[in-house]
Amino acid sequence: MDQSMFLKMEPKPEYLQAEISGPFDVRHTQNIMAQIIQSCRDHGLSKALIDMRLIEGTIPIVDRFELAEFVALMTNNVIRMAFIGTPEQMQPEKFFEKASRNRGALVMVTTDQQEAVEWLGVDTTAAGNEEPKTRD
Repeated sequence: MDQSMFLKMEPKPEYLQAEISGPFDVRHTQNIMAQIIQSCRDHGLSKALIDMRLIEGTIPIVDRFELAEFVALMTNNVIRMAFIGTPEQMQPEKFFEKASRNRGALVMVTTDQQEAVEWLGVDTTAAGNEEPKTRD
């Protein structure tokens, strides 16, 4: 049985849009974060909007801390990252955000996509930034 995590990325004019899914694994998540950060650099982008609501399972506090250190080290205060998660992923008290920021990272976590977009300071309605239309 394959227990892989998956990453979908789409560079927009102002930011990188990413979606992570699958069963949580700290090593896979670090690899995915490295891919997101490298893609931002490759496309000359300094902002990333990361949807992690499709990650399955719990994320242990020690893994949140390890990921916070990893993101802070990899982004070097250059890439602004907004993470959208479930209410359960925000607990305890946005620990990942606090740990990342304490290490100098430009990170925020929220359950609200609009809040994440506003914090990034991007216009998702600008040409090339539109969200894909869903069919009824």
